[in-house]
Order: sequence, then C-alpha cells, then structure tokens
Amino acid sequence: MTNLQASQLYYVIEGDDSPSVVDEAHPLPVTIAETGYDTRFENALVGTVLNVKPGAGRLFGVYVTNGGIVTNWVQFFDMPASEVVLGTTPPKFSLGVPKGVSATDTGAMDTWWKDGVKFNRAISYAATTTPTGSTTAAVGQTINTFFK
Repeated sequence: MTNLQASQLYYVIEGDDSPSVVDEAHPLPVTIAETGYDTRFENALVGTVLNVKPGAGRLFGVYVTNGGIVTNWVQFFDMPASEVVLGTTPPKFSLGVPKGVSATDTGAMDTWWKDGVKFNRAISYAATTTPTGSTTAAVGQTINTFFK
C-alpha cells in the first residue's frame, strides 16, 4: 500500500487494493439516496378517487382528521384514480377514521410504516362510509400523506 497522508480522505473500491483520494476533482463514486418525503394535502377528501402519486411508489405515513359524527374510511388503491370504481374495485387497504364530536372537536388517526407500503402502479385514495363501499363521506376528510 502507498504512503497515505493523515489529513487526506481516501476510499477503496471493493476488489481494488489501491486507495483513491477524495477531493473536488475526484469526488466519492457513490450515489447519495434522496431523503425526505413527498407530501400531498387534501382538505376535503370525499368519494371522488384522487391520485396521491400517479406512478409506482411507497406510502410511508398518513394523518387524517374527521369532522363528521360518524366513522369514515380512507380506501387506498394500487392503480391510477381513473381506473378505480368505488364499491367494485377492491382497495389495497382501508383505514378507519374515528368520528368526531363536531367540526372543531374532530376524530383523527395516523399511521406510519418504516419501510413504506409498496404500490406497484400508482397510489390513489377516496373517503367513504365503509371500508370497501362507494358512499361518499358526508364530511370531507383532511388528509396528509407522506410518500416517495
């Protein structure tokens, strides 16, 4: 191995014994993963299916408030909104949103997935009165989604 300087940063590629220097002219040969999430905020999600992400992705978190006085459901679909028929297309999963007492005393739920829920085609959703139904929520759900 060559003589290395203590004040210099080096890297070694697996299978190659010779260290390479890291400087402006020779940056690390790695790709840094993008951090953080994309978000979507919907102030009044009802029974109209909307796209969260029109392509494949992962859903990492959901926060929903319900100003209605009955429990509602947010159905998530692994397809573009344009292909979903509420009440016929089975959701990938549904989340119950507890009822509130009033518009100012709302029910709420949140959930997070460390590795994200994988959607192969698209991420779309709608708010309904049952987990798989087509009847729109009487009061729009305020929902924040966190995805990549």
